[in-house]
Amino acid sequence: MGTTVGNSPGSVDIVAVRGDKVGPLEFTPDTPLDLSGRVWLAQVRATRDELDAVLATFEVDDSDAATGVLRLTLPPDQSANLATGEAAGFPPGRGTYYWDLQATLTSDPTDVKTWFAGKVRVTGDVSKGA
Repeated sequence: MGTTVGNSPGSVDIVAVRGDKVGPLEFTPDTPLDLSGRVWLAQVRATRDELDAVLATFEVDDSDAATGVLRLTLPPDQSANLATGEAAGFPPGRGTYYWDLQATLTSDPTDVKTWFAGKVRVTGDVSKGA
């Protein structure tokens, strides 16, 4: 999915089912860029505050970063960490979290940029696999 990235991250909301694999989701800036030479990190937290605990971490596939394509996958064991329902302070069967994808240039560790960010809206899952 292409989105505008400037000084602020491109806004992308994600819908997930707790305990299910999410993705791979494909991300590209609207203007094609070489996104290689970076270390990528995508995490989910309860708030937009980096001091909150990391609840889930996406796998980032940057094998096509030179052509401006990134793919994110949230494995089932990670989406299972996203609680839903009244016990977690949400409406029954739902939860809302925050995520972002940032990169650090390998040639300059002080050059950090958040490329994409948004909400993760999670619904509960009725069935539980083995």
